[in-house]
Order: sequence, then structure tokens, then C-alpha cells
Amino acid sequence: MEKKIVWTVTAVEDLAKVISYLDEKWERDITDQFLRQLHKQLTLLKQFPKMGSASNVKPEIRRFVLSQHNSVFYSITPSNSIVILNVFDNRRDPGF
Repeated sequence: MEKKIVWTVTAVEDLAKVISYLDEKWERDITDQFLRQLHKQLTLLKQFPKMGSASNVKPEIRRFVLSQHNSVFYSITPSNSIVILNVFDNRRDPGF
């Protein structure tokens, strides 16, 4: 059964920053490509919620690589929703 995806405020803000950066530094085609890849991965995530790697420190938090520079951190709720926690710049230390 396909899961429901819920975005946190932080994740929405992170995504907005990525899109803003791509729009500012690159052509719109790159932003569109990024958004298509995000949509594709989220579609897969709905079907296969455990596709991401579990954190060694906090196993309830999972991660999948979206692009060379970005990963998506998420958790699965007891009600089987998928909560997108953040869209993360892979060049930073996640802290967990």
C-alpha cells in the first residue's frame, strides 16, 4: 500500500533554498531536472518506504541520496506516513 508523504516546515524551507540556489546559479533546466528527480524518488519512497539507509545513531531516521549534492532525511510514523525531515546538503555534517 502506498504511503502518504508529509513535509515538515524545515524540509519545505530546505527545498526552497535548494531551488532558489539552482535558479540563481544555473539555468531553469537544471532546476526542472532536480524537481523531476525528487518527484521520481518520492514516488518510489511511497511504494518502498524503507529504501533509504537507516542512521547508525538514530535508526528511526532514514536517508536516500537525491543527487550528488543533496540527500533527503525522513522517518516513518506509526500510522505509516512518511515524514520528510529535511533536504540536506551532503557537504555538511548531519549531526546524527
